[in-house]
Amino acid sequence: MDKGRNGKRNNVKYLIASHGEYAAGLASALRRLSGENADVIPLCAYTDELPLETQIQTIMAGHEEETWIIFTDLLGGSVNQYMMRHLLKPNCHILAGVNLELILDVLKLEETDDLAADLQRCIDEAQTRICYVNSMLQKKGSES
Repeated sequence: MDKGRNGKRNNVKYLIASHGEYAAGLASALRRLSGENADVIPLCAYTDELPLETQIQTIMAGHEEETWIIFTDLLGGSVNQYMMRHLLKPNCHILAGVNLELILDVLKLEETDDLAADLQRCIDEAQTRICYVNSMLQKKGSES
């Protein structure tokens, strides 16, 4: 894979696929927070009459051989199942149950020799930052 400026990954396509408009909302937030045009394609499933298969074929047309990082909303959901059935190939990496913080971390990844390990590290880090804020504040209050 080619290195882009600042060691960032080139020739990687990013797809957020979700039930409803969640993907579009994440893509919008990414554009606001990244300070640049986040190169992420949202796929909002079941929002119109277009079958999911047609939407995917349109998005991937001409890019089938490129590396894809695909974010889905629900592990085991119909969108995730479709991606697993049709797109689980060596050049496609599927991350399920994503949130904004995880996607931001993945977009900031720099070029290394082990994309799978990098993605797993991003997932592990994002999981540690999910918390019940009320409980966290109570703990801090009782410690002071």
